[in-house]
Amino acid sequence: YGPSGSFGRRIKVNNGKHAGHIGRAFNSDKLQPVAAMTENLPPSNITLSNNSIAENSPVGTTIGTPSATDPEGQPLTYRLVDSGGGLVQ
Repeated sequence: YGPSGSFGRRIKVNNGKHAGHIGRAFNSDKLQPVAAMTENLPPSNITLSNNSIAENSPVGTTIGTPSATDPEGQPLTYRLVDSGGGLVQ
């Protein structure tokens, strides 16, 4: 990955004919814009506000709140993966 921004590439096409040949000469020269993409860096400062819960807490009790920072400033999505056989939702 490299720098972000807009770059261009020049495309030249011809059919190999030139003036004086039988048939029509074709030449084309065009600058085509190309957008560069930056690397998608992983989130940083990943934390969970709490990582324990009291025994016999009522259903719906919040265990903790996740947070993290995206280096590009994009929104992050959090997903809870259940490894407790349905005990955590």
